[in-house]
Amino acid sequence: GQASLAMGFDYHRADNYRRFPLWLLYLFPPEFAVNASLDDVQKRLEQIEAQGRVAKTKFAAMIASHGGYALPKKVYNCDQEVSRESITEQVASIDRVHCPGKLLHNDDSLIIDYNDDKKSYLKQFLFNICAENASVSGYVTEKLFEAIEAGTIPVYWGDLEPEPNILNPNRIIFWDKLKSGDVLARIRELYQDEEARKKFLERPLFNPSAAAVIHGYFRQLRKDFSELLFTE
Repeated sequence: GQASLAMGFDYHRADNYRRFPLWLLYLFPPEFAVNASLDDVQKRLEQIEAQGRVAKTKFAAMIASHGGYALPKKVYNCDQEVSRESITEQVASIDRVHCPGKLLHNDDSLIIDYNDDKKSYLKQFLFNICAENASVSGYVTEKLFEAIEAGTIPVYWGDLEPEPNILNPNRIIFWDKLKSGDVLARIRELYQDEEARKKFLERPLFNPSAAAVIHGYFRQLRKDFSELLFTE
């Protein structure tokens, strides 16, 4: 209640709070977003949709510097924990998972061949394991959206309903450690069955409301800053 304007990923209803998750600035750089129209945002989403249908040459990647444990006592409202090592090792039972980060490092090409450009690197892969540090409502980071922008199928753990007004959950593989056998079977099917993969990739990445919701985030923020900076 003390700040003129507070921003974050949580869903709060305070008058001085605006939800503005960080992934917005990864998917829409400020120089684009500052003047982007609703039509501009829609065209950007369509470009990302098209990238997901480009042929891939490798199975899966996981890029992380640590295992991702988020203990409940350390993360507010988090009652679950996950190990990126465990997910990766299980998915690797299907085929090799490339790990160019510090965690489970087995690939130097991100630096050598891609100059540390994560999205360009990920474009090779059919799947990207992208687990959050915590499973908290609203906490959706750039990890999921970088996987989507690169045209991979996300193998995701985190918010149980990530950005429900924007993303189509039927276009994401949700990791569930209690049903890992079912998840692995689905990943194997999409990897080995071309027809199943084609049908999966035909599903839209974004909900029909996505462009309007995203455009609304930026429009509201411009309005808030204008009122704060220029209202006497």
